[in-house]
Amino acid sequence: MKTINVEGLPEPVVRSLEVVVKAVREQVHTPVNPRPPVDLPIWPGKVIGDLTRRELYEDVR
Repeated sequence: MKTINVEGLPEPVVRSLEVVVKAVREQVHTPVNPRPPVDLPIWPGKVIGDLTRRELYEDVR
């Protein structure tokens, strides 16, 4: 399909549709290059005690 009939739509809606089509076109034609997985650092540690949900989020109240 090469054209879309936007007759009767307000000008701001037509401009918005143009922006959406442009964004979709860029996404489709942009090659996807996923980054390789990264090894996250690991440190030795020990369990100090149990935490309740209330203790974890007490500073957010």
